[in-house]
Amino acid sequence: MAMPEMQEWIEAARLEPDRGWGEAGLRQVDWAIGQIAANGWPAHCCLSRPDAPLTHTLGYLLRGILEAWRFGGDARYLDAATRLGTGLRSALRPDGRLPGRLRQDWQAAVTWNCLTGSVQIAHCWLILFEATGDDSWRSAARSANTFV
Repeated sequence: MAMPEMQEWIEAARLEPDRGWGEAGLRQVDWAIGQIAANGWPAHCCLSRPDAPLTHTLGYLLRGILEAWRFGGDARYLDAATRLGTGLRSALRPDGRLPGRLRQDWQAAVTWNCLTGSVQIAHCWLILFEATGDDSWRSAARSANTFV
């Protein structure tokens, strides 16, 4: 799953709406959200360790889904982003640390953390706060950013 490309195609569609970029990006996001389990876990989200993806790549995926929602307004995307975001939020430690790799049960797969992944995910949680008004998203984002 090439997460950064989802965002790039959608951004290209904003700049050149008649070139088919948006439709291509949304097809990629549709495939990706079809891989998300009920607990928010996304299959195929890491090239090297699909059983324990990096929070960095999970953050890319979450942002791509949120950008698809912003682009088209389809509630399916916001629902998928909320499920994925909730899973990630469940992995957040009280001190604001987010493990660098996660397992399917949203437990840490490593003892270290990925600062870029933490910040990417915190930004997405702020987008979810704006979308829903649910302050738990803002609180999680503040906690992660404070740790970083």
